[in-house]
Amino acid sequence: MNTRILARRVAVAFALLGALAAHAEPASEAAVQELLKISRAESMMTAASANLEQQMRDTMDSMLAQEKLDPAQREAVTRGVPARVAELISKALDWPAVEKDMVQVYRDNFTEEEVAGQIAFYRSSVGQSVLDKMPAVMQQSTALAMRRMQTVLPQMKSVIEKALAEAKANADAAPSRP
Repeated sequence: MNTRILARRVAVAFALLGALAAHAEPASEAAVQELLKISRAESMMTAASANLEQQMRDTMDSMLAQEKLDPAQREAVTRGVPARVAELISKALDWPAVEKDMVQVYRDNFTEEEVAGQIAFYRSSVGQSVLDKMPAVMQQSTALAMRRMQTVLPQMKSVIEKALAEAKANADAAPSRP
């Protein structure tokens, strides 16, 4: 193949890639806001916040079960901490605070065409069905992940304890510098 033909083919390939890149414009803020509205992102965030609060309570209960506390101490912890942590989670995941960041995440990752496709999907009957079922899917997925993590936590604790013991032994064995 001669050099001119190869050069033309390369030029055509670059021209096509340039045209494709130019066509893939970032999603507009308005399109992303419409997508977030139609995909019920706010209610999904509220549900995620509630799930995090429940996970926090479950984790706290698990941690307290390992502690040697008398009933009064246990009551003092369980009375105040969940409400304070729930308030922190609620503030961190409050939709008005999160929406701006979510818009930017979507704009950074999706083109206008991709956002339009998602909007069309969520407007369809199948898309609406997905949205209706997603809270249960998320709740079940989270519960599954938590159950699976419970089996790993003792192993993680062992690995961390071993690493700490090794670090301490190495520090104790190292000669001190004057």
